[in-house]
Amino acid sequence: MDSQTCTLAQPAGSECSVIVRSKPGSAGAKSGTLFRTCSGVTSTAAALTTSGSTAYPISVASGGKHNCAVMSDNTVQCWGQGNNGELGDGMGQRHAVPTLVPGLTATTVAGGSYHTCAILVGGTINCWGYNGQGQLGDGTVSSRYSPTLVPGLTATAIATGADHTCALQANGTVKCWGQNTYGQLGNGTTVDNPNPTTVTGISGTVIAIGSGNYTTCAVLSNQTAMCWGRGTFGQLGNGINTDSLTPVVVSGLTGVGRIGGGNNHSCAVLLNGTVWCWGHNRYGELGNGAFSDSAIPVQATGITSALSVAMGAYHTCATITGGQVTCWGLNTYAQLGDGTNMIRSVPVVISVSSATEIAAGESHSCALTGDTIRCWGSNGVGELGDGSTTSRHTPTAASGLVNVTAVAEGASHTCAVLANHTVQCWGANDYGQLGNGTTISHFSPGPVTGITDAVGVSSGSYFTCAWLTGGGVKCWGGGFSGALGDGLTTGSTTPVTVVNSSNIPLNGVIGLSSGYLHTCALLSDTSIQCWGYNWAGALGTGLLTNASKAGVVKLDAGTSLTGATLIAAGYYHTCAVLTGGNVKCWGYNAYGQVGDGTTTQKLFATSVAGVSGMTQLAAGESHSCALSNGTVQCWGLNSAGQLGDESSIAIQTTPVVVKGIATASTLSGGYNHTCALLANGRVECWGDSTSGQLGNGTLLGNKSIITAIDSITSVTGGSTANHSCAIRSTGGLYCWGDNSNSQTGYDETQIRDVSGF
Repeated sequence: MDSQTCTLAQPAGSECSVIVRSKPGSAGAKSGTLFRTCSGVTSTAAALTTSGSTAYPISVASGGKHNCAVMSDNTVQCWGQGNNGELGDGMGQRHAVPTLVPGLTATTVAGGSYHTCAILVGGTINCWGYNGQGQLGDGTVSSRYSPTLVPGLTATAIATGADHTCALQANGTVKCWGQNTYGQLGNGTTVDNPNPTTVTGISGTVIAIGSGNYTTCAVLSNQTAMCWGRGTFGQLGNGINTDSLTPVVVSGLTGVGRIGGGNNHSCAVLLNGTVWCWGHNRYGELGNGAFSDSAIPVQATGITSALSVAMGAYHTCATITGGQVTCWGLNTYAQLGDGTNMIRSVPVVISVSSATEIAAGESHSCALTGDTIRCWGSNGVGELGDGSTTSRHTPTAASGLVNVTAVAEGASHTCAVLANHTVQCWGANDYGQLGNGTTISHFSPGPVTGITDAVGVSSGSYFTCAWLTGGGVKCWGGGFSGALGDGLTTGSTTPVTVVNSSNIPLNGVIGLSSGYLHTCALLSDTSIQCWGYNWAGALGTGLLTNASKAGVVKLDAGTSLTGATLIAAGYYHTCAVLTGGNVKCWGYNAYGQVGDGTTTQKLFATSVAGVSGMTQLAAGESHSCALSNGTVQCWGLNSAGQLGDESSIAIQTTPVVVKGIATASTLSGGYNHTCALLANGRVECWGDSTSGQLGNGTLLGNKSIITAIDSITSVTGGSTANHSCAIRSTGGLYCWGDNSNSQTGYDETQIRDVSGF
């Protein structure tokens, strides 16, 4: 066996990666020692071994959180999320490296949210994965972990939406199957169909197709385009914002070569090399420098030589002549690949070269570069294919933080109060939620501007609030629906003062808790005031209107709630412990998270059934928990085991006891997980662990004690967060779970090479 030593030197700050591959035509496994120099530091990698296969990828496709590649020998390999069978290996498990789909020889592959389809050599179609709406086309709604034939159909092209599939036949007609809620099957109905059905009303011969989540589009032989399905945001491109059950002409678009769709937007590459997009544009995914939706095509700025385009949920990428890649739109998970988390409303060229094909998943992107695939963005389920995830599966010290006294977790950012009463934040900053006067994300802690008197913090999805030594509150970040409580609905990258309904600064605050876009404050007079988004009555004021100023929580139309000692905000609901230990909740209740034995929304504070003597409280996205004498009771959604009762019952509308915990002292709730601090200074977590948020070193959702850290004095989470943090008695901060925006305080944002290609 030949051996070789390679050294790679790159300038500081540049992306560093090396692939060791078997030479085509060279059989057997290869190994070697690799040295690399990045940012002036030379390191030695472990021994590298290739599989010995001579096949290499010739095309790549992305689903919601998975990818598949067709290889040069027509085999298919898939990686990423696999819980629904979308990887086709018969196992129903995720894989962080490419895994062979057994027995398949294909020419084309396409990925939906949770399913995959391929055109085989010979033109027949196989599909696999989730099949709840019949998107596999086998006449059933039974999910399949291995490929299953779509009977009686051959195709030259295939396109997958969230839960539907369409195929282009050799005669230029299109057949679709699966979900049809918005008319995306194009047959004039809204009835799901597990069998291929012909799209009606196409005025010409179809030469190419593409699908968004709930739309389908076709390019005709006269180089015009037609779309059908969901049109709420203008994604059909016909000038109006309504659904269409049959194809409609995309307004003003000619010379079309390729077409496709994202979550709620569509794009086309014209034969002249320009890119035109239409539909949802809140995150700049249309690429025209604006943030307003468009029901007619608008040109993506500065692109004149595009070859292909791919749409993720809220981002878009294109390959251009010369092999460059340019991306734009939402960048929360670094899915644009530009080394930041900043939203881009115009295309930005990234450091990927020699690209011949581009694919985009929900929040990640991949490019075929020569015989290699490179991916970037979200990696919570291994969708980047490099054998890892960016999540932290065990607690990791947040960079450079000491003397931490309080911490709060948002969806993609974290903030901590230090002993000197300053606040440090890190992670995503697209709405200014780090409070430093910018919208530039930071992967290590940095100071919030002007806060020197903080007592505690609370974070929602896109904002943060702090209560101060004088009893006031300041908030910063996204101001949607009045989330900052300053009387406005605009955001602020620096702290602003929360005011009450009389426009007077809120005072006497001794605690805060934030949900998705709302916050509630506990006052020294034991009342509660809330502000922000009021979906289903989350503010408890008896109304359903949003509030940009703090308003009083009520028991009924004429009686304010008093006697509160603790509060906890879920995604769209809120709970409070009262004097004596009773618990009251209000807001969204579809999963029983209010705990009153019903699933109807509650506009006023409502008693939780059968609990008393409670001393601690926590809320997740759609569940709630309370603590008394060391035992924990939870209620609401139990889809991931977040109630801890170890049952398979999906919804509990009244409290159930968490099994196996008798010495809990405090609680914290995450999006779909829960953690408790035990009397011995350890932390035990249960529920969803798909991003490592249980801290047990695995992605398995087993209730377990975190062994990596001890001497814990506080554990925290957030109803919008898939990560948690704990403060040790030394004042050190440790975090674990989702790290897609380095919100655990550890930077792992980079473009990755897919293993084994």
